[in-house]
Amino acid sequence: IQQQDWSVYNEQSHKGELRHLSLRIGRRTGEILLTLVARTGKNLIGLDTQAKLWMKQYPGLVGVCVNVNGDRTNRIFGSETTCIVGQPFVRETFAGLTLHINSNTFFQVYTEQAEAVVQVILDHLKLQGHETVLDAYSGIGTLTLPLARVARHCLGLEVQAEAVEQAQQNAKLNNIENVEFQVGTVEDCLAEIELEPDVV
Repeated sequence: IQQQDWSVYNEQSHKGELRHLSLRIGRRTGEILLTLVARTGKNLIGLDTQAKLWMKQYPGLVGVCVNVNGDRTNRIFGSETTCIVGQPFVRETFAGLTLHINSNTFFQVYTEQAEAVVQVILDHLKLQGHETVLDAYSGIGTLTLPLARVARHCLGLEVQAEAVEQAQQNAKLNNIENVEFQVGTVEDCLAEIELEPDVV
């Protein structure tokens, strides 16, 4: 890593640029996504060159991103992420599916245990292929997509638009067509949908 004159963020004074460095690693694929969290994203001089050097230096690195968090908060990520070089996601294999996971997306960190939970749910539900399943708080489809493979239809509800977009991409990536995802709070969506699910 070359020396860069990037100031480090101070939470008390709300000055400095570089707040966090995040690594998202595909547990099964080994792919690595590096994301710098910056206060403004404007003062990381030489980032393009540095990002290209990182990509050459670290074989598992698939992308370098910058996330901007200008709020006075100890929350790590802000709402805006830009990919500087490579791809803005890691690939992960989960429950027989391939998922694309962005740097600020919620995903279970213990992949094997999350798969065990999916299997417990499937064993308990004993879906026969005629059921309609509603997954509240569906995120990127971590539970919705494995269930959709054995149900007639699945609907995922999620308040984060970016997560819904990823869920839709992950459904397409895995050729799962009997699933849909809706943006909104569970409370609002439940009041609007004309669906009588067999399983929630």
